[in-house]
Amino acid sequence: MNNLLGFQRSNATQVLNGVWLVALTAMASLYVADIPLVKSLGLSSLLIGMLIGIFYGNTLSGKLPKTWAQGVRYCTRQILRLAIILLGFSFTFQDIEAQGVTGLFVNAVIIASTLLIGYFTGTKVLKMDKEMSLMVSIGPAICGASAILAAESVLRTSHAKTAVAVSTVVLFGTVAIFLYPFIYNFVPHHLTDTAFGIYIGATVHEVPQVVAAGNFINTNVAETSIIVKMSRVLMLVPVLFIIGYIWKKIRPPSSYDERRKDNGVVPWWAFIFVAVVALNSVISISDTLRQQIHNLDVFLFTMAMAAIGMETTYDKFREVGGKPFVLAFILFLWLIFGGWALSYYLI
Repeated sequence: MNNLLGFQRSNATQVLNGVWLVALTAMASLYVADIPLVKSLGLSSLLIGMLIGIFYGNTLSGKLPKTWAQGVRYCTRQILRLAIILLGFSFTFQDIEAQGVTGLFVNAVIIASTLLIGYFTGTKVLKMDKEMSLMVSIGPAICGASAILAAESVLRTSHAKTAVAVSTVVLFGTVAIFLYPFIYNFVPHHLTDTAFGIYIGATVHEVPQVVAAGNFINTNVAETSIIVKMSRVLMLVPVLFIIGYIWKKIRPPSSYDERRKDNGVVPWWAFIFVAVVALNSVISISDTLRQQIHNLDVFLFTMAMAAIGMETTYDKFREVGGKPFVLAFILFLWLIFGGWALSYYLI
């Protein structure tokens, strides 16, 4: 049983101390994120948790027992996977069916094009390594930080690269919250409310960012954008399998770490994620229980982000450089203009 949980009985106390530290950080992050001013800015507990974690990792980590790092590392793996699995309770296959073929097609085109543009622009134009190019691309392509965290397990990349990729999603996703309502109200976009909802759901990075941008406009846009976004989230599973298969063929030898065999190319937790979506599609869950599951999921994701921040030092961040932000900006422009073109000509 202990092996399944990810640690041995002999080091359970050390792991739990680190997990408790991360949990306290997540609690503080959720409290800060609930402050009205912070909430109005669209800053999620995930971002706040990562920032607190980075502060801890660069200032206070040396003051506490080094053995606690095992618990922090546990949160970046097992806790993260549990959070992704619980995400399956957020939507059903019926929700996806309700949006029709057009929304699914726009999502598929956006995901494929964003990944291809990001990978080739990153590796060929900006001369970035393959891992960083994919990590920066998969967030805006699918579902922001959740996709990046899931991809880390498949690509076996460093936590520093993960933190940088998440930072790009937070930066440009926050801009999107205010930009899309501005486009809707002041720029001739020639889209119906349904088309604009698909436009937001297919191109804005994070689920909370989609919710915020849609609600800033009107109810019809908000409802459509959320359904489209959730179907985009579900596409994370097949995309991870495809990327995992291709990555196994093209990854640099240095990216493979024998000590991380638990992070196999085929993410076993993805099967459970799909099973949870299927279960949620056939059983009836009360709104109260669903909200409790959602709150727990947000808490677990916040723990994972805080833990990743704790393992990200300034030196590691500096090694990555500024090119990821240039790539993220290019992808942001593609999502705005390419996403509008798809929404205008296909819907």
